[in-house]
Amino acid sequence: MKIYFVSSQYEPKELVKENFTRSLGIFPDIQAVAGKNSISETYQYLSSITSEEEFIWVDADNKVYDTAKIILTSPGPCILKTENKYGIIYGHGGIKKCKKNIFVRPKVIDVSFYLQFKVIDVVGSFHDLGEGNFKTRSIFAEMLKLALRNDQPLLNQWKRNCPEIWSNAERALKNSDAYQIQKLITDRDCFNEFYEKNSLLSHM
Repeated sequence: MKIYFVSSQYEPKELVKENFTRSLGIFPDIQAVAGKNSISETYQYLSSITSEEEFIWVDADNKVYDTAKIILTSPGPCILKTENKYGIIYGHGGIKKCKKNIFVRPKVIDVSFYLQFKVIDVVGSFHDLGEGNFKTRSIFAEMLKLALRNDQPLLNQWKRNCPEIWSNAERALKNSDAYQIQKLITDRDCFNEFYEKNSLLSHM
């Protein structure tokens, strides 16, 4: 089974290098690839380059634990849990086993809904949220998706730890339609424009 270590141009290069080296020690056959512009596009790309019916996808911002090996023998599609510096543990999808060529509706907000992941109750990684704008966008998008799914227990953990980001996420939810929310989650430029505008307004 192919195992892909997927990075983006926006992730810190040293972090990617460090996490890839660690991943190699756990999955010796892992292959580094550059992701596409969205989760959906990356999924389609990975589906196109593997000849097998399933593949494993590791996001580059995850520090992989030895426990992640369980995904090799777990029935797919599935994801492992992750943990972060806030002590939040949840089924993030930083390490996932995918079935290839599942139809995903274009411009959908939650790709994982279509990929039919089941959460394995094992913490397989530490999710490095990064710093600055990269960190803010990751948390902001996570909050929007949790709010749309009405996952209040998990959302409340994020709100307690990152109230300043939640204030902007809540503003977006109250003042945006479904198309605008989708753009905020998937389009980096759209997020930057929104966040810069609202940060300026909050200081007026």
